[in-house]
Amino acid sequence: CGPAWRRRFVEHIAEGGMAAFWEAANRTAGVVPDEEAYIAKRRHTGAIYVCMDLIEPIAHQEIPPEAYADPGYQDALRSACDVVCWVNDLYSLDKELSLGEWHNLVAVVEHGRGLTREQAVRHVVSAVAAEVGLFREREARTLAAYPGLAGNLAGMRSWMRGNLDWSARTKRYRGPERVLSGPPADYLDTVAEVSE
Repeated sequence: CGPAWRRRFVEHIAEGGMAAFWEAANRTAGVVPDEEAYIAKRRHTGAIYVCMDLIEPIAHQEIPPEAYADPGYQDALRSACDVVCWVNDLYSLDKELSLGEWHNLVAVVEHGRGLTREQAVRHVVSAVAAEVGLFREREARTLAAYPGLAGNLAGMRSWMRGNLDWSARTKRYRGPERVLSGPPADYLDTVAEVSE
């Protein structure tokens, strides 16, 4: 990929480092972040922009700068990033809370909205499903304007579905003596449409 892609890739890595610094400062101060700030920073702490950037060299197709800057494309990209990060938060919740970690969308929603844990989980599950729907709408609009981005958008769908499947199977979020409960039983049905 060319200079524009390399600059963007490096910027995303740097933003990930700054977001990690923000998280560390919150931990030190005992701060649970507000929902809006958390969502914006989560895309970077999860390095998902970096991962989405890697679709281009793998597909051997760099996105033209004007297409990358298009508001419709940016909206689709944010939706895909949010779905990946929020799914991770749902599956990693028990493990993170057991370690005293509050940088998780469920914990942030529970704290900020005054919900029970179950209500917060349901809220995030609904938010994921809604964001999948938004991605589909934004994908269609982006493809109408930039048909050449089909491979890139397919890569985003693969990230969303692949992350869901991996999260459901990995031992990373399991304790030494128990399998963590994970999201509600109907969760996979709610989000499975990502692969369609």
